[in-house]
Amino acid sequence: MATSIAARKKARAQRKTSLRQKAQEKQSNTSYKDDRMWNCERDSTGKGDAVIRFLPPTDALVEWYKDNFDYDELDAPFYINYHEHGFKGKNGKWYIEKCPTSIMERECPVCEANSELVDENGGWDAMDDNHPDKKLVRNRKRKSRYVANILVVRDPANPENEGEVKIFQYGKAIHDQIMAQLIPEFEDEEECDVADLWDGRDFKLKIVKKDGYANYDKSSWAEPSTVGDMDDDELDELMGKCHDLPGIVAEGKYKSYEDLEKQFAKTQGKAAPKRSIEDSDGDDGGDDSPQGGDDEGESKPKAKRKAPAKKAEKKAPAKKKADPEPEADSAGGDDDDDYFASLLEDD
Repeated sequence: MATSIAARKKARAQRKTSLRQKAQEKQSNTSYKDDRMWNCERDSTGKGDAVIRFLPPTDALVEWYKDNFDYDELDAPFYINYHEHGFKGKNGKWYIEKCPTSIMERECPVCEANSELVDENGGWDAMDDNHPDKKLVRNRKRKSRYVANILVVRDPANPENEGEVKIFQYGKAIHDQIMAQLIPEFEDEEECDVADLWDGRDFKLKIVKKDGYANYDKSSWAEPSTVGDMDDDELDELMGKCHDLPGIVAEGKYKSYEDLEKQFAKTQGKAAPKRSIEDSDGDDGGDDSPQGGDDEGESKPKAKRKAPAKKAEKKAPAKKKADPEPEADSAGGDDDDDYFASLLEDD
């Protein structure tokens, strides 16, 4: 029996309440906070500090590097490096997505759009630094992201995290500080694998806001020490608490080209174009960025690749979480020549 108009009118207030409750429940169920992730909480001025210890690669991470990139067991880094686009479009909508060119041998609509824009202007060097299209490409290019397992040693903003093993995501500014320990700038400095359980170093993370961006220049390293002064049994238990890093860059974590194209089109205020079957080749639309930097001049990775000649400097293929307005690392930098070279690389 059909519901009468009178009955509908009488029930409409109750229906509105019920619909709102259901919507709130659904929103609560779908809003997912990954408790494995850790970030250094900052105050209203952008200042924050903590002490963390990077942990060595797990057996599973070593196997992942061996299976996917032919790394030797001793060469596997403790982190995974991947790339991400994070920018606000013409209409104010954000695009924050993993770039499929970094881990997987797949095309990216944003990288393609950047490459096309550079070509239309006669090349990267043909545009001066104030050219609007050059600024646009810089804003949209992919940024390096690194993820690693850490022990939270000190977290004054959230002391309940102390002693916990978490996943830490960071950008090129912090990664450069890690590499500076492994490859010292001066001869009188001793090289250090900061993630070594016995001779590594705690990282004294200090963040300030500089020129509107998070800056890590005040961070430093403690003297070499065993993690938490633990014995071997305690260290073994600690490593058992490490999280799965390869899962963060698994194929299912990357959207299809078509879905990325639709998302990109939304930020441009237009519908996604229909893609012809011949449109199968795309360029790497560039990498370096002030928001965490990138692997300059890097070509698209193959499914299998050998370790670089300088093992200490090898770049691991790799959410700062998808904030409504992500901040950039001011310590990142641009290398226009390498960057433009990456735009021209074809597989």
